[in-house]
Amino acid sequence: MQAGLAAVLALGCAGVSAATAFVSEHADAAAAYAAQKAGWKKSGGRWWYAHVGAGYAKGWKKIGGKWYLFDKAGWMQTGWRKSGGKWYYLKGSGAMATGWQKVGKEWYLLGPDGAMRSGWQKISGKWYYLEGSGAMASSKWVGNYYLTSSGAMATSRWVGKHWVGADGKWAKGEKLSAGSFAEIAGKYELASGAGFWSTILRVNPDGTFRGNYQDRNAGESSVSYPKGTIRYCSFSGRFVGLAADDAHCFSMCVESLNYDYPQGSEEVIDGVRYLYTGSLGISKGDSVDFYRKGVPVRKLPDAAYRWLVFPGVVKDGVSHTMANSLYNKTQQYGFAAAR
Repeated sequence: MQAGLAAVLALGCAGVSAATAFVSEHADAAAAYAAQKAGWKKSGGRWWYAHVGAGYAKGWKKIGGKWYLFDKAGWMQTGWRKSGGKWYYLKGSGAMATGWQKVGKEWYLLGPDGAMRSGWQKISGKWYYLEGSGAMASSKWVGNYYLTSSGAMATSRWVGKHWVGADGKWAKGEKLSAGSFAEIAGKYELASGAGFWSTILRVNPDGTFRGNYQDRNAGESSVSYPKGTIRYCSFSGRFVGLAADDAHCFSMCVESLNYDYPQGSEEVIDGVRYLYTGSLGISKGDSVDFYRKGVPVRKLPDAAYRWLVFPGVVKDGVSHTMANSLYNKTQQYGFAAAR
């Protein structure tokens, strides 16, 4: 009996199959095997799980709150394994993976039961598409739907020249102007209601612009400049980063803005003193939105309403703007298209 037990214990390093073979060949080994303790065993660099008293784990077994898969010989499995017609991923520890898992260069979604998902899946309010292999689709079209770089389906935005709606489906009737500022090009004006001051902006089809600001209400005069004082500046710059936020609004940024006259300098011309200042309503680094003519008023930010709505009409019971417009989100100033 003692010799049989010693032999069984020695077989712990030889693996599960060897131990089983030994038991079948030694009548007294069964009693010795009954003395084994449950737990993980390692033999020849591979892991198996011993049951209390006798035997070892095969198939699926929950150990310490985690699921593990063992083959018919009792060896713990790792990596991708197919069981019951479904694919599962077992980590290096052997534990069954769930949720999002990155395996190699691809992302996979494994359900709470560990089974690999495929097809359309809604996770935390967002739609994802998993290929037949289980790999998450990204930066590509799947039918009429576009999957972003994060894998989430795009909604209510432009994808290249294609508009996708709130349901993610490509709206074939909507088209974006050919990737340029051609639609935005034109003259825009930011002005006081009394007409004392204004900023005029002329946008070119390539995104460059020129403009000037003047305030005729400075009121200061003297013998040297009897016709008073005007605060003034002229400038040039460029918009970049044109992107469509929705079918009505495009966003962009002021990349550069350069003044023709040094700020703080002055000169007298024909009896008028010109104080050269900075611009009003636009500066380098500002974020600016372009709104198409006919945008529903309800889509405008509250701060833009006072600047952009006053030439408005009512269409189908909803007020719409009558002209293209620019809204500086950074400074909260609006420029309406000027004739």
